[in-house]
Amino acid sequence: MPLQPQQRSLAILAGVFGGGLLIAFLAVTVFSGGDDQRKIAIGPNQPSTSTSASSTPPTTTISSTLPPTTAVPVSTSVTPATRPVPTTVIIVPPTGAPTPTGAPAPTGTTGTTSPPTPSTTQPPTIGEQLETLLEATLLGDAEPPPPDTPPRVRVTYEAGELLRVSWDLDETLSALQQRYAARNEATALLRAIQDFDGLGDEPITLRALLPDPDDPDQPLRVVRLVFERDTLDAIDFDTLDPLTIFDLADESEIDPDLEPSPPPTTSTSTSSTTSTTSR
Repeated sequence: MPLQPQQRSLAILAGVFGGGLLIAFLAVTVFSGGDDQRKIAIGPNQPSTSTSASSTPPTTTISSTLPPTTAVPVSTSVTPATRPVPTTVIIVPPTGAPTPTGAPAPTGTTGTTSPPTPSTTQPPTIGEQLETLLEATLLGDAEPPPPDTPPRVRVTYEAGELLRVSWDLDETLSALQQRYAARNEATALLRAIQDFDGLGDEPITLRALLPDPDDPDQPLRVVRLVFERDTLDAIDFDTLDPLTIFDLADESEIDPDLEPSPPPTTSTSTSSTTSTTSR
């Protein structure tokens, strides 16, 4: 409800009187500090405004009811970023899967079972088999030569193309003995070739060698015989006279020192001779 004029006047006087009392109270408070050091209650991080009482007029101290500022400590240490821990993945093979090489033996077994090592030894070729057979044929029943003795027989074989057999005659024999030896050994070699299983229709070439008198390290061919397969298969070695073998060849080249054929009444065994001729 609106105030009466008298009431309004009284309220104004009361306000003025109250303000005067407040001003008086503040004045008394300011001047009652004496020479004591005056402080303003402020935070610890704010600069102080107090000065010496001798050089500046008294400073009004305003009391604050705010709570004192609490400094929060700031940590300067930096926590390193946490790296992800690697995860170990264990792969369990399915039941019945083969155990890898080098893995521990399953429970109940002793040791580990290594896979079989493939053999690196190749089986002998047709030419190598025939070479071994013909070497044994010339040796016969004689005592084997020392292990470091070079073989007397060399075989070159190309399936469907050719079969070439070279052998060394015994250089210690006389000219007449060489005539017998060349024919007897050629007959023995051809008979073994006829019985050998694994050849085709290749022509067979026989070559008898002796050291060259002018160069002992080089072989000299003294016999060359060529037999077609049909010609060889037609020979009956059970009834053949070995001294006539050169005459049955489809092609022949004979050194003059081995001609003519020796008389059939003379025979020289050469199965036990071993050549030391260098090839």
